[in-house]
Amino acid sequence: MNRLVLAELACTSLPPLSADIGQGLYAVLEPALDASQELIAVIAGRAAPTRGRVTLNGKTPFDHPDVRASIASVQAEEAPLPERTVLDAVTSTLALHPEASPARAVLERAGCAELCNERVERLSAREARSVALAIALAQPEPALIALHEPLATRVDPSVLRSALARAARRAVVIVTISRFEDSRALGGRVITVRPHGWREFSAARLGAHALRVRSDSAGELFTLLEGMPEILQVTRVGQKELLVHGEALEPLARIVAEQARRAGFALAGLCEQIDPYLLGSTPGLPHSGSQQVAIPADPKRPIYGAAERRR
Repeated sequence: MNRLVLAELACTSLPPLSADIGQGLYAVLEPALDASQELIAVIAGRAAPTRGRVTLNGKTPFDHPDVRASIASVQAEEAPLPERTVLDAVTSTLALHPEASPARAVLERAGCAELCNERVERLSAREARSVALAIALAQPEPALIALHEPLATRVDPSVLRSALARAARRAVVIVTISRFEDSRALGGRVITVRPHGWREFSAARLGAHALRVRSDSAGELFTLLEGMPEILQVTRVGQKELLVHGEALEPLARIVAEQARRAGFALAGLCEQIDPYLLGSTPGLPHSGSQQVAIPADPKRPIYGAAERRR
């Protein structure tokens, strides 16, 4: 059984993290680009942590080439492959894994067939990451798959989801996402980064209503709201957005508006999130949407959704 262990792992952009992670698919919600790319680089053995330790099945990937060989990864930036064409580069890379499918089939399955004869040095950053993802998904029996923003590639989300679901039966699969909505395309458990550990997004604490809050001070507002008893759960879903969950819409919106005013944070948007996935409703209902909620200048003034009117 494959196991990834983080022991007080710390990097330039990451707080100290400790976690014991077994096989399965984990979508790590981390809006900060520097933090997410550092996390993937360190657990894949591409970089050393500032302090602490990462082990995969008892060995540190950074210090053991044999461990790195069992890791399939896609970084935020991929270095050019040392071959003339993409097909040659993928063929050369997959030669390390005799059980893998032929290079052309790997590229076709990932939706990158038209890149086969492209010169490696002419690939865009997105194309280079797409080729790297095709290679990562083709690696047979990896112990760990570590992917930075895999949806920001040319690979079809349905193909990606199926491949990750299969791999997660035996491997530890960690992907970073910057938007909560991306977790629906990938599946798996949604994890948020906290100092000294990770916390799973709890579907049991979503409540009856969710507010999508947009602010340039989303990080600071998150800290203010997280421990309030009236709020069941608050999650960063982007650089400038939060999802705030509670049982009653009007008190929830009032609390958010009041806390933002007291701290001097401007709210650029406050919408009720209408999403069966986020609110724990029955699967198969219409996809997500939102309706605007008014942000009152006076905290005592009632708050109305777009569909409501004063009598």
